[in-house]
Amino acid sequence: MAIDGADRQMSNSDLCDEALTRQQVIYDPDLMKSTTSIIDAIWLGDPRIEEIKSWINPDA
Repeated sequence: MAIDGADRQMSNSDLCDEALTRQQVIYDPDLMKSTTSIIDAIWLGDPRIEEIKSWINPDA
């Protein structure tokens, strides 16, 4: 899922150079591939989000 970044609090952070719109992400195949790869790596490999993952599948 991609959402517009301009309305997000982090869009005003020094960490972000530019807040992208949803369309900018989903219509750019290279950016979409990179984005989903990063999300997958975090979701599958970061133990710090186990609590969040349990909210989605509490029986796992």
